[in-house]
Amino acid sequence: MKRRRFLKVVTGSVVGTQLGVDVTQSLQAAAPEIDLSNLEIPKRQLGKTGEMVTIIGLGGAHISMGPASKDESMALQIVHRAIEHGINFFDNAHSYSDGRSETLMGKALKGHREKIFLMTKSDKRDAKAAQAELDLSLKRLDTDYLDLWQFHNITSVENAEQIFAKDGAMEVALKAREAGKIRYIGITGHRDPAAHLRALELYDFDTVQMPLNVVDCHYLSFEKQVLPQLVEKDIAVLAMKSLAMGAIVKQKVFRVEDALRYVWSLPVSVLISGCDRPEVLDQNIASAKMFHPISEAEKANILSQTGPHKGTDVEGYKR
Repeated sequence: MKRRRFLKVVTGSVVGTQLGVDVTQSLQAAAPEIDLSNLEIPKRQLGKTGEMVTIIGLGGAHISMGPASKDESMALQIVHRAIEHGINFFDNAHSYSDGRSETLMGKALKGHREKIFLMTKSDKRDAKAAQAELDLSLKRLDTDYLDLWQFHNITSVENAEQIFAKDGAMEVALKAREAGKIRYIGITGHRDPAAHLRALELYDFDTVQMPLNVVDCHYLSFEKQVLPQLVEKDIAVLAMKSLAMGAIVKQKVFRVEDALRYVWSLPVSVLISGCDRPEVLDQNIASAKMFHPISEAEKANILSQTGPHKGTDVEGYKR
């Protein structure tokens, strides 16, 4: 089956049942002669760090949410399955489910630590609290070092500035990097691009994590306001909320396959996606393996379709 026809069939079979489908079976049914197990997930450079990461990363929050929240074996299976399929970027945060996500991921990554790029986050802005969270995150994740530590959920210009104040959290990050406890430093946020822009004025970060999706361009756009600066400075772009926390699917704004494809067609290093079931992970992996970029004409068409959905009805996390 030709690639274009194959993708059309795959998109229909996957999106028809949205997220509750074993994608590997659907793909094989659509095109049995194509063996996904022989395809690798593409990798991209993580900005100026030079690290190579898979274009799909496993989000840490969801391994302690949904069905996986009541079934530790399922949570561990999700992480192990991601490793088996070649995913090498793993996201987490100190605050996810009061630390349970970090503990589960630490248990699942035992014996695999050197194969993967591990990131976690702290939402503390003062040095004392940030140090306490960093120490506890290392313990929960059962590791001596983090590949990336990020300041979590910056919400405003003032919030970004707190990190750099005297006895602020940046002091902890710099000392931890010098001590070998972290390798790279980044920021995350989804509320207001102005917070990111201010943080970028204050420090040359290694990574920036932010929402990128088919609706973002139309309201308080991270793609329009922040992405060009990151590209210019060679700062790695970590895409999140690519389905707007599921609202793009629930509100039938756009098809899952094409929504992910839109984000991967941007200059992002990795799209971080939460998976609370193995079959959701399978869908993401299949989409990543079969990715091909959209054209400018396709992008214009997508944005014309998603314009009516702009604002916080879909992107409820923005101000």
